[in-house]
Amino acid sequence: MGRKNFRAYRIDFIRQVVMEEILIISNYYPPEKGAAANRIEQLAMQLHRNKYAVTVVCPLANYPKGKLFPEYKEKFFVTEILQEITVKRLWIYPSNSKNVLKRILSIFSFSFMLFFYLLLKKTPKKSRCPIASVIVVFSKCCHIIIETKKNNFKCFRFMAVGSN
Repeated sequence: MGRKNFRAYRIDFIRQVVMEEILIISNYYPPEKGAAANRIEQLAMQLHRNKYAVTVVCPLANYPKGKLFPEYKEKFFVTEILQEITVKRLWIYPSNSKNVLKRILSIFSFSFMLFFYLLLKKTPKKSRCPIASVIVVFSKCCHIIIETKKNNFKCFRFMAVGSN
């Protein structure tokens, strides 16, 4: 069994043994730099240490330059395991332009992708969603609507993480 296969097997085994799955939706996650990415990473690692199965959904890494990192170029969806945390990265139209329309397009591109991800993919029965910035609030509202329709939505806890 190769190293990657063993690692994936180990993560699946851990997910079967743990008590609860937690889904974190964030605009930032390492390898992006900054306080928000570090806080979400530390939160995910601490939850994992406390025996939770943690999945982070975030856009393809593009902060602070507003350009996709080389390892994510020409990719639409990436699943990776970083420090035993499952990270699912969705496509985004990256932009740090001062043009308001480009910024809005960037924001809604991730929200749109997140909406369909939450609609089509299996999500934890109990969702706890730390929100790293106000932009994700729209996406969380979509998540509530979708999970309610799928009859999976049992618990909702909102935490503002990294607010001013």
